[in-house]
Amino acid sequence: ELDANLGDRNPPNHVEKLSGCTFWIGHGIDDVVVSLEANAARLQREVSALGGKVILRRSAGGHSTENSEVYDDESLSKFLES
Repeated sequence: ELDANLGDRNPPNHVEKLSGCTFWIGHGIDDVVVSLEANAARLQREVSALGGKVILRRSAGGHSTENSEVYDDESLSKFLES
């Protein structure tokens, strides 16, 4: 259902265009709304394969809009300071 609603706006469908950017992604391992493997992990694999950089923070809990645990990580502070 998510793929049908996102259409071509889903970032993993545009890795060539995004490979020049550095990303920090926080993703709950129990997220039932957005698949970790089909989205954040895929984006990390494919962007990295093209020379880009994706920092993927996997955390306990569900979707990032309801899971503050996703953002409680030193790597986010370092990313924002860089």
